[in-house]
Amino acid sequence: MKEIGNNTLDFEIIRERLIACANSSLGKKKIEELQPSDRLDIVLHRQRLTTEAKAILSVQGSVPLYGISGVDQDLDRAEKEYVLQPKELIAIADFMRGCRSMKKFMEDQSHLAPELASYAMNLESMAELEEEIHQTVGPQGVHPRATKELWRLSRSKEQVEKNIKTRINSFLKRPEMAKLLQEQFISRRNGRFVVPVKAMNKSKFPGTVVDQSATGATLFMEPTVMGKLTEELYGIERGIEAETYQILSTLTGLVMMEERTIRQNIEVMTEYDFAFAKAKLSFEMDGKQPKLHGGERMIIRAGRHPMIEDAVPLHFELGDKARTLVITGPNTGGKTVVLKTLGLFVLMAQSGLHLPVGEGTELPIFKEILVDIGDQQDLAQSLSTFSGHMTNLVRIVNRAKPEVLVLMDEIGTGTDPREGAALGMAILEDLYKQGALTVVTTHYGVLKDFGEQMTGFENARMMFNPETLEPLYQLEMGASGESNAFWISNELGLKSKVLERARELAVHKSGESQNLQVREVAFKKKKERAVKEKKVYESLAQGDLVRCLDSGEKSVVYAEDQQLGTVTVVKDYKERVLPRRRVTRLGKAEDLYPPDYDMSQLFVSFAKRKLEKDISKGRFKNQDELNDRFSDLPDLARAYQQAKKKAK
Repeated sequence: MKEIGNNTLDFEIIRERLIACANSSLGKKKIEELQPSDRLDIVLHRQRLTTEAKAILSVQGSVPLYGISGVDQDLDRAEKEYVLQPKELIAIADFMRGCRSMKKFMEDQSHLAPELASYAMNLESMAELEEEIHQTVGPQGVHPRATKELWRLSRSKEQVEKNIKTRINSFLKRPEMAKLLQEQFISRRNGRFVVPVKAMNKSKFPGTVVDQSATGATLFMEPTVMGKLTEELYGIERGIEAETYQILSTLTGLVMMEERTIRQNIEVMTEYDFAFAKAKLSFEMDGKQPKLHGGERMIIRAGRHPMIEDAVPLHFELGDKARTLVITGPNTGGKTVVLKTLGLFVLMAQSGLHLPVGEGTELPIFKEILVDIGDQQDLAQSLSTFSGHMTNLVRIVNRAKPEVLVLMDEIGTGTDPREGAALGMAILEDLYKQGALTVVTTHYGVLKDFGEQMTGFENARMMFNPETLEPLYQLEMGASGESNAFWISNELGLKSKVLERARELAVHKSGESQNLQVREVAFKKKKERAVKEKKVYESLAQGDLVRCLDSGEKSVVYAEDQQLGTVTVVKDYKERVLPRRRVTRLGKAEDLYPPDYDMSQLFVSFAKRKLEKDISKGRFKNQDELNDRFSDLPDLARAYQQAKKKAK
């Protein structure tokens, strides 16, 4: 789905809020790439996952979703022959433990969220590798007892270090040595055992300079007597390093043997993070899942723009009796907010997000949203406000078609009012003829009258309190509003003579606009004829063979909803909901099948029908045997669980 226009509908702000709800970097990345879909089946699936995730959070409060971040990057490095370090291996083991916890948790939630819980079937346990990693490495590195050789080398190192310290202490106790030192202590610099010697005594102390203090007053020197022991220690440490590398290399190899499984788990856990992020956002906004369909009806009940605090609820309807809505009312009255709210709700819904609305909200699925909102003046391109608007409007008119939502703010402004109004009417006519669902705001009186007179058009107005000069931000359907310019000017103290003259001019200009209405009446009659001549589609019956015009595929009719103008078709046992106008019948069921033919065979696979028969006959010895059969038929498993729940 595309949003074409000059102005953001605040969807990116909603995206940022959603990103803040995700736990992992992968979940956040998935949200960054999220785009609204224009396929009804995909949108409904996204909405169901959000609803199920919200149901789980409402009961459980939280989910054991942890350990995802960074694991994919560790695998990428290992794939390039990088040996994973202890912290990276521990992170992978923690992720494996998180997958086990999430799998068990989601399996226990199958009654609340059957579709979301089914994802857990793809989470694979790797308990043996997880245990191997934790037994071998820890936060401090490889465990000394990880192998017999490493344990032997570790003990040898401890003994040699003890011998070195004993010899140095004995050496420093000599009176002639003690007076050469800055302080009496032993430390390690650059891997060597050293003592702090006064710089002036460098030539008197038998040893090698390894390092010095910041001031240069103290030299850290390794006593000559330590030569052999130090070399022995270096040899042991090199052995430990080699053994440690071998251990980490082996663990990295074991991890890469399970790379495909780990990446599959990462994908599932990312989907869970995404779903529960949407659920958290729904709680924040007090959101609800809207009803979505393939028709044109658009109903908003108690809608609140999620970026406006204490927003006045929006009640809105379009698509049944009218396909074009003309909104009028005072400046700063909330007309633009209505447009932005409608556009944002569509983008959110088709992205699988709940909406801050009341019960009864319905939305169609749109292919595109075409937007013209805001001041289009562009000094860099030498575009006036009117030119900027017209650039957008030309693009909108050229792209308009059915299943497209058009949102236009103050259509026709920035030029001569008569010409602007005429252009506005012509554009609205064309958009209506092209089948787009259009919402437009205006101050032009001619366009208000136009909305009242035209078939398929409707007016609405933003309400205003005349006593306080304050807008109420309430949309009233079926009525046209005034800009209240004269009333506001009078309240603000404009001379009465000026107001009277303005009223006279307004009456005069309204007479001049009558010639525009001739065209309106002609168009109204044309629309009335078009309604009478509107194509009536022949009813479809279950089992009819049809061709889907969008894909060219042949499918079988499952059901038709004449009220919504949609038809449900099935191909390869998968359902799609399409507008009736998008399918053409190739053959009738009565001509294709015998009179007593079992239609269920067309819509339910043999495996499902056999399983249903076996269940009804009680042919399963126990629940495990039934679950094995269900594992290949998750849809039927969910239906069976729901039926059991209802029976209880």
